[in-house]
Amino acid sequence: INLTGCTNLNNLGIYSCNALTTLQLHNLQNLDTVYLSQSPISTLSLVGTTNIESLGLQSTGLTAIDLSIFPALRQFSTLNNSLTTLDLSMNPLLENITIYDNALLKNINLKSGGTVLNVTSWFHINNNNPNLKYICCDNDDLAPISNYLTSYSLNNINLNSYCPFTPGGTYYKVIGNTKYDINNNGCDSNDVN
Repeated sequence: INLTGCTNLNNLGIYSCNALTTLQLHNLQNLDTVYLSQSPISTLSLVGTTNIESLGLQSTGLTAIDLSIFPALRQFSTLNNSLTTLDLSMNPLLENITIYDNALLKNINLKSGGTVLNVTSWFHINNNNPNLKYICCDNDDLAPISNYLTSYSLNNINLNSYCPFTPGGTYYKVIGNTKYDINNNGCDSNDVN
């Protein structure tokens, strides 16, 4: 489906459309709410559609989505999708997130540098995200998110404020080992690695 010419469209909900695999929503500046459910959409193109405030994905065929193009995003939900990573670091206005039943999801980046999040009212995650191992967030959000994870027995998720990244351009890795010269006689094979 190509809805590119529907410039006055502000709310879109697609439910149980089994033949829909591709959706194009280009240059729809009035579109602020999108909800896709029970449809095998594997390609979602949102070029120039940047004012989305609420995005819900349930049982789609999506394996990835670029959320950085939605600086006004306030609500995001993913239920029973094939996403492997969620990067919400470019969504500082986010007020509500729901992450349920995403079997392939491995990590979530929530580090936006924004205001402290109210975890008790906006952060909803269940224990049916079996591969979720890492959540990165701002320092001020560490304690409340940690308390949330603990209260729901989500103890296998590593929570940290350091978000791994691959630097741009040419970069080098330093690999080796460190020896400690405990007896101060110069490094030799008897010293501890």
